[in-house]
Amino acid sequence: KCSNATINKIQKPYTCTFSLPLSPGCRFIFGDVDLQGYDESLDQIEVIYGTLILDGTNMTSFPKLPNLRRLVQNPGKPLLVVENNQQLTDMKALYNTTLDIDDIKNAVRISGNPKLCKTKRRQTRLLSSNISTISTSAVSFSRKAKPKLKTHFDFCADFESKN
Repeated sequence: KCSNATINKIQKPYTCTFSLPLSPGCRFIFGDVDLQGYDESLDQIEVIYGTLILDGTNMTSFPKLPNLRRLVQNPGKPLLVVENNQQLTDMKALYNTTLDIDDIKNAVRISGNPKLCKTKRRQTRLLSSNISTISTSAVSFSRKAKPKLKTHFDFCADFESKN
């Protein structure tokens, strides 16, 4: 078993807070990651302990973070925020990402993405069904047994009923 000092020495070079450009080798982010100012250094991220945010961009697709495999929700904060992206039509980049959820009620906020709702309603359902794992405290749900995220991912019905 490694001592805390050894673990810190091993992990520290790979851990950082969000600030662009990320330092080379930073793979684990502690804090919120805002994708509005997308930078190639984000491609090295593997795990985010905080909120992943895409807000107010003109992007047509959710940025591909090729090494991102896990998002971990901090208590009291959302895990994923996708808001006010007028041209967004695609969220495929998140299909194989594991979400570790602390509070399912505020885990995901998706709103103000009119093209996503009108052209990709099925895609959003696929995102919900393709999330690898959802963990809540000591409970881990498999793909077949996980709770339905309808209130978070089937947001188009609400959008279309208001417009």
